[in-house]
Amino acid sequence: MTDMREQNQALDLLDRTLEAFGADTARWPAGVKAKLMGLIASNADARSKIAEAAALDKVLAFAPTISAARQSELADQIVAKALRSPRAVSVSDQPARSSVPSSVPSRIRAWRQNAIVGGALAASLMIGILSGQNTTVGTFSEAMISGVDATDTSAQQVAQGDELVTFYEEDLL
Repeated sequence: MTDMREQNQALDLLDRTLEAFGADTARWPAGVKAKLMGLIASNADARSKIAEAAALDKVLAFAPTISAARQSELADQIVAKALRSPRAVSVSDQPARSSVPSSVPSRIRAWRQNAIVGGALAASLMIGILSGQNTTVGTFSEAMISGVDATDTSAQQVAQGDELVTFYEEDLL
């Protein structure tokens, strides 16, 4: 299993190397090249990845190059637009005040901020447990899912919920 894990790690390294440097091994860092040459010689998947990367390199070689003057012009346009665009940062001198005193640890502040979400999740869990124990709700929901018209019996049982109180009390005790 260790050999398989090492081989997968070597293939991942090969993928990252091919993405960064291409298929030409002369452009690869010396340490990476030493690690991967044995894998390339012994693994068919590695050789096919090299072939795919070489084909991509050939296609990219036909791409037009941008002159240095054009690159400089594009960089100037980007900087000019960035200077004209509004900033999303606050420029006030006073930092924003928190409703929680700074002496309270950050964990407690985070807990207080997420207490409402936790309470809602706990309430939904309890509603799910209680409705799952109720056979009336179960048969009504099954009827709705299956498309059967259950309005005559199950809906009446839900509307006449006097038995539900005793059902919950008996089940929870």
